[in-house]
Amino acid sequence: MESFIIGLLLIITGFTIATSGYPMFRIMLPIMGFIAGFGLGFSMIQAVAGASAFAFIAALLTALMSGLIFAALSYFYYILGVLLVAASLFSGVFAYLGQVVGLRQDGFVVGLLAITGGVIGVITVLKYGLQHDFIVVLTSMFGVGTLFVGAFLIFGDFTLADLHKNGIAQSISRVVSSSWVWIIAWLAGTIIAIQSQIVLIAKAVFGEQFVIEASKKK
Repeated sequence: MESFIIGLLLIITGFTIATSGYPMFRIMLPIMGFIAGFGLGFSMIQAVAGASAFAFIAALLTALMSGLIFAALSYFYYILGVLLVAASLFSGVFAYLGQVVGLRQDGFVVGLLAITGGVIGVITVLKYGLQHDFIVVLTSMFGVGTLFVGAFLIFGDFTLADLHKNGIAQSISRVVSSSWVWIIAWLAGTIIAIQSQIVLIAKAVFGEQFVIEASKKK
């Protein structure tokens, strides 16, 4: 019964994020800015100072400070919030790739990879003007993936223990990568969600009548 309830909540949450992720992101931006700042601050200090007890305390305090600063910046400056999320995402991907190729024990190198990934993420978003598109695509992918995890909890062989162990992001990766069918379904769902968000944004900016007339012209 617990799996059914949590799975249903994940389906509802995933659907909401997938179809309304952009406006939700504007509201959640300060919280996400704090999380991104906390993660970056913690990983950078630990990469430089090592894994001692003193280094952990220093990393924790630095992470709290950077998290609060990033949250404030995200609240007042939308583009900075987007860049922080992009930096955090690319940083995590590069750090993960470093661990995959066998650098798990070398915290300094993994930290440098994380910093490099963060810089690349920021440059990519700025260079190509992707601050809005990035959020629409990211929330669509995450929302559809979350919906899939909820469905697998109810109908598949995915368990609550798997969810607790891996978290949402890794659970999405495991569920989607389990079959080419689910990869294709995830991509198709993401495309539909992106279109849904574009229509929602157009209605908010130009009004519903403009969207109706534009669809008639097609």
